[in-house]
Amino acid sequence: MDIIAVTGTKGTTTVTHFIYEALKATISQPIAFVSTMGIFDGKDDIDNGGFTTPPAPIVHNTVKRAEANGCAAFALELSSIGEKEGRAAGLPLKYGVFTNFAPDHIGSVEEHASLEEYYHYKRQIVARYENAILNKDVDCFDDMVKASQEGNGQRVISFSTNPNSGADVYAKDIQRTVDGMSFTVVTPAWTTHATVGMPGIYNVSNALAAFSVIYLMGLNPAVAANAIAATKIPGRSETYAKNGRTVIVDYAHNSISFNALLTEMRIRHPNGKIRILYGVGGNRGERRRGMAHESALLADLTYVTSDNPRDEDPNELCRTLAELIQADNGKCEIIVDRESAVRKALQDMAEGDVLILAGKGPETSITIGNVTYPYPGDAKLAANFINSL
Repeated sequence: MDIIAVTGTKGTTTVTHFIYEALKATISQPIAFVSTMGIFDGKDDIDNGGFTTPPAPIVHNTVKRAEANGCAAFALELSSIGEKEGRAAGLPLKYGVFTNFAPDHIGSVEEHASLEEYYHYKRQIVARYENAILNKDVDCFDDMVKASQEGNGQRVISFSTNPNSGADVYAKDIQRTVDGMSFTVVTPAWTTHATVGMPGIYNVSNALAAFSVIYLMGLNPAVAANAIAATKIPGRSETYAKNGRTVIVDYAHNSISFNALLTEMRIRHPNGKIRILYGVGGNRGERRRGMAHESALLADLTYVTSDNPRDEDPNELCRTLAELIQADNGKCEIIVDRESAVRKALQDMAEGDVLILAGKGPETSITIGNVTYPYPGDAKLAANFINSL
């Protein structure tokens, strides 16, 4: 059974599921996965306990079950914390993807102590890949090539959204469609037309990572393209639109995601107002300034609300975030209760407007102090509103 690992700061869940769906369509045997969205061992769906990469016993037992279930491949979303804690220790990573790197997951008890530590474990994961699939569009590409060569790497291939980059796998003729992107994938062995049902050049990049796996494994690109085109992932650029109003539910929770998503919406909807709603989780202070800067710069209005305040005061969290937005000359409105904030933001929409509900994705709970409370979910609130129009 081939294990295909995926790591990086952004896009890893999307890439993992693009790979899973593409392999499921092109290989007759079962395919397994472990990701932020859950676990599938080739027969049964299993709760991942809220982890991207669950504790070692769960990961290793899932691998054993997948092998017993006759799985041909196993797509594994491997986080840097997962690597630090040895959750996938000893597993042979025949193929591996590196998507990108940006400041994130730093500072809290369950995250990394520093940016340097975070990068170290991303690099360590890449060094474990037998066949490394690396994003050529990122600044650390050359160093990740070096990490592969110093480690277990036997082959390195690159992917890029720039047709002039010299990458092994690249996209050309990239165009925006009503609900996503259209492009042509070029590899050393074949060329195929592809689409993704999610907006943004970043999702073209995510698809290219999956197509790189298909290329290396010698699988059918046209069949893979159909599977990737049909892939929808809850909370990842999940779009609800009607009567000229567009709501995007996205797990975006750092500055790089905000910049990419807001910029994409500006391009797609140049004449409407672009609003974003989000909060910053408690004990995640390092994210606040970057997120505030992007929303102040690129959004017409930010709704500041709660997102798992944990042991911080939600009112104080919102006030601090609002001050950062206003310091960058951004407009904002504080509504601490998230459900109330979402309902208000939806009602404020006019024809041509876009509202981004950011940070929680498919989550249906909010943690305040040590208590986790049920929450309808951004997607349900958005769908109910759009359906009522």
